[in-house]
Amino acid sequence: MAGLHPPAEPRAVHRLAAGDGHELYVEDCGPRDGFPVIFLHGGPGSMCTDRHRRLFDPRRHRAILFDQRGCGRSRPAGEIRANSAEHLVADIELIRVHLGIEAWLVWGGSWGSLLALAYAATRPERVRALLLRGIFLGGDRELDAYLANFQGRTENEAARDCIRRLQHDFESGPASVRAEITRRWLAHEAALMGETIADAPPEASAIAKTRLQLHYLARHAYPRAATLLEAAARHVLPGIIVQGDNDPICPPGAARALAGACPSLRLQEIPGAGHGQFDPEILAASLAALDALTS
Repeated sequence: MAGLHPPAEPRAVHRLAAGDGHELYVEDCGPRDGFPVIFLHGGPGSMCTDRHRRLFDPRRHRAILFDQRGCGRSRPAGEIRANSAEHLVADIELIRVHLGIEAWLVWGGSWGSLLALAYAATRPERVRALLLRGIFLGGDRELDAYLANFQGRTENEAARDCIRRLQHDFESGPASVRAEITRRWLAHEAALMGETIADAPPEASAIAKTRLQLHYLARHAYPRAATLLEAAARHVLPGIIVQGDNDPICPPGAARALAGACPSLRLQEIPGAGHGQFDPEILAASLAALDALTS
């Protein structure tokens, strides 16, 4: 894909014990003395991929990528116990201390943007700048927009109530129920992105991803939007927001609210662009922002 750097393997891979039985999978890429950047993937419940490594210049960026607790190659997969944004913020700091990095650029997209703001609210002295893409603040209006056409949401049912019902059924039902909820949940996400998924029994990784997403959204296991906006305004952190103005997953209202609360975060709306990190317009703007913030 145009704009991406050539494929590269991590310089080192770490498995860090994070407490409560969780183990984190962490990749340390690029030169040890490069400009440090930590990349926070979306979700909740997703993971980093080989393609995410290619966002970074292997000659000058020390890129740290990790699968959040319960996600991807971190263990145990799909574990929701001791799993909240507060735990994830502590995990980011654990990684920083383990790697001996004084401060870094924090890059988060979608769910990762919320996590980046939550980390910056508690460790502003460790954040050199923020690079945020497709802002998600987790408010009820955002969820209502996301689930507007979800198959299985009853008439006049609030989005959060729908998610809580799904989460209850997912956790209490048999394997067949978990598989069906996973299929409908991920098919809805794919449809919003203009994609389709195979009409086949979902794999264990898809079930784990759905479990984590339902857990976080049903229990509101992350800071409130007002708290994140207030902290961003108080700490006045520099950075860039890349936001597609036709994003069906994270509509631009949240990005505009964040930029309004914290003018030091420069909002760059991309006309006609959607949500995906690797959509051509979003990718080009993100890489230009990374270059500007790490020059």
